[in-house]
Amino acid sequence: MALADNDAPVGRRLLKDFALRLRGCDDEMRLRIVLHEFGLVWEDTPLVARLRLVANEPGPVDARWDAFLAAYVEHRCMHEGITAPAWVYDDARDLDQFWFPGPDLDFFHVEAIVHCPAAFEARRVFLPARELLVV
Repeated sequence: MALADNDAPVGRRLLKDFALRLRGCDDEMRLRIVLHEFGLVWEDTPLVARLRLVANEPGPVDARWDAFLAAYVEHRCMHEGITAPAWVYDDARDLDQFWFPGPDLDFFHVEAIVHCPAAFEARRVFLPARELLVV
């Protein structure tokens, strides 16, 4: 269901609601599915209403996914030409060491380093940009 330009997102469509589903889950594939579902909601929401989906900071999941969520929101907002919410720039959402969310394979790590979006690289989360496509 698409939103009218002046409607607030309804139900469990906000990023903070999706983040709740990530807590306590250690299955990386399940985590990726949840994030893919949010990507579909983002794509289905009119541009003028997308910022409302991410305006409220999601509660903590774990350090890796907290950094990922901040990078993801910054990346999506930048590509839409909208200003990301202030919470994405909180230094607490940056990792102290590199993380490659994906297969632990050398060729994947090389692709991730070469094709990592800037918002992710800045937080030391390395994945290829193609991993963010919503199909």
